[in-house]
Amino acid sequence: MSKPTRRPGSAVYYARRVIPKELQAAYGRREIWKSLGVTDCEKAKPLERLQQTAWDEEFKAAKAKLAATPEKPTAPRRPLTPAEQAERERQPQAQPAPNGGGDFASLMSSPPVSRMSLGARSLSEAIGSPSASRERR
Repeated sequence: MSKPTRRPGSAVYYARRVIPKELQAAYGRREIWKSLGVTDCEKAKPLERLQQTAWDEEFKAAKAKLAATPEKPTAPRRPLTPAEQAERERQPQAQPAPNGGGDFASLMSSPPVSRMSLGARSLSEAIGSPSASRERR
């Protein structure tokens, strides 16, 4: 059984849940957090159980939807005719993208983006932390 959790620097309790592996791609992340809106642990415990139950139902529905979604059937490929083969050979080959086409080696060889090149006044502004928005007010 899970228990309410506090994030570093916060007095508010949160419910936390790891998303099942088969749903992580659909959710776009590995875990989810939800604020329980209370600072008392005893008040947070029943709220956390309710949130876990809601997530159980949500994941069950998402798994059912994922299972019900049929995979796109691919059309069977036929061999190319000699005329189609000749046409394909005459066409120019695709050129790689200017950034190297996304391969790892080209990404690692490019210079890193600095906060100054982003035009940020501070590191927190460059990464978009909540403290940056408070500083500007």
